[in-house]
This record gives sequence, structure tokens and C-alpha cells, in this order.
Amino acid sequence: AGFPDDSQNHLWALDFDGVLCDTEPESSMSGWRAAARYWPELFAAATPEDEEDVLGKMAKLRPIVETGYENMILARLMFEELAASRRARDIGSRPLTV
Repeated sequence: AGFPDDSQNHLWALDFDGVLCDTEPESSMSGWRAAARYWPELFAAATPEDEEDVLGKMAKLRPIVETGYENMILARLMFEELAASRRARDIGSRPLTV
């Protein structure tokens, strides 16, 4: 009895995100879609151009994302920033610039 010989039982856990495959487009799109479903009242006014703008920013900000749910929050932040910039057009600046 006792524990099995651990010298032959190894478990390797490797994270190749961004090394072997680029998951940014899929994770950004999933974040956008999840945000649109979670906050439908906010995203109801979104246009395809808005989506393209937000996804472009999310691609640049991908290195700060540590877990998947953060993409949803980032999508909302980027979309709200876009809406705020429209309200402040006469000022000529955007609250958050990437």
C-alpha cells in the first residue's frame, strides 16, 4: 500500500495563447457579443461601425486581458468611450484614446 511512484507521473500545463495561435479575434468578438447580451439597453444603439471601432481597440488592449470575462467589461468600456466621444464632438477629443 501507499502512494504510487510519482517519478513516472508528470503533468505539464502549458499556455500557448499568443504563441501557437492568436485567440484575440475570437476572444474580442466573444466579449462584444457577451456585453451586447448582458447590457442590451446600452448596445441596442450599436452600429456595425461601432463594433469595428471597439474590436480594433480591443485588439490593441489584448495584452492587458488576463481572463476571458474581462473582454466583456473591456467591450463595454470601449463602447461607452465611443458614445462619450460622440457627445463631446464639439470639444474634439476622446475621453480614452488607444
